[in-house]
Amino acid sequence: SAGTVSAGIGLCGMVRSEGSALRSLRSYLEDCGGSAAMVDGWTVKLCVRPEGGKVTGDYFLYYSDDGRQFRSRAEIARYFRLSAQEAYKMARQMATTSRTKAANEQRQA
Repeated sequence: SAGTVSAGIGLCGMVRSEGSALRSLRSYLEDCGGSAAMVDGWTVKLCVRPEGGKVTGDYFLYYSDDGRQFRSRAEIARYFRLSAQEAYKMARQMATTSRTKAANEQRQA
């Protein structure tokens, strides 16, 4: 399908509104103390940076139901006045728990 060039930042194409990026956003907002329903009606664009630039790789642009654009999940959390720090703490705690569990299993083997 054809994409659109957005402000010179690369080729962007619409992702289904219930795609994995939006599900991930919903989960992130819940981790920040919000609700998955906060982004009902939102859409996501997957963008690809052109080759040859200093920065490469794919990235997402998020659009609210009123057309406002966001470049990151943290920006969206701030928009809703949620604490992105809570999500960070939770992710670190989960990673530490996983490492501890793996180390314990290795010692028992």
